[in-house]
Amino acid sequence: MSWGADGVGSHCYLRLLSAVDGKLNGWMRWRFGFLLIGVMAMGMGCGRAAKPLIAADAVLIVDQKSGKTLFSQGATQPREVASLQKLLTALVIVEAGNLDKPVTVTAQDASCQPTKLPNSAGGTYTRRELLQAMLVLSANDAARALARDHSWSEAAFGAKMTAMARRLGAKNSVFK
Repeated sequence: MSWGADGVGSHCYLRLLSAVDGKLNGWMRWRFGFLLIGVMAMGMGCGRAAKPLIAADAVLIVDQKSGKTLFSQGATQPREVASLQKLLTALVIVEAGNLDKPVTVTAQDASCQPTKLPNSAGGTYTRRELLQAMLVLSANDAARALARDHSWSEAAFGAKMTAMARRLGAKNSVFK
């Protein structure tokens, strides 16, 4: 809270104090005023919106109806894709359909870490089961098997993911 020449702190104090004028006796009014000054000193007074305290490296809050950015912190800095990659993989696979199609996991699919499917190399699962393993267990072996089954190569699947990201409005994301 600023207590400078703009008088925001004192103005806020006077406005709130006048709202209770006549409703509190002298002693209570003094205690209320003291409490109000303490609250404003902690930066919780009126007149200014406090910047949210956020520990995340990147945050973007957008009004769903207007598309207006309400708050942004580090939102345009390049980052590792992490879970976004798995969500886009799921969108591409679900859009392709045929979720009951069996997919056999190859040794190459199972060579990436972390592998979460039990005895995945040579195992056969439906696309639905692989999606569940990928999304719930973060199973990279399942993600690789889905990508290979869908597009025959990681590069071709990466191009599909990039196209999906563009359709969803992500202009700077590229998947390879």
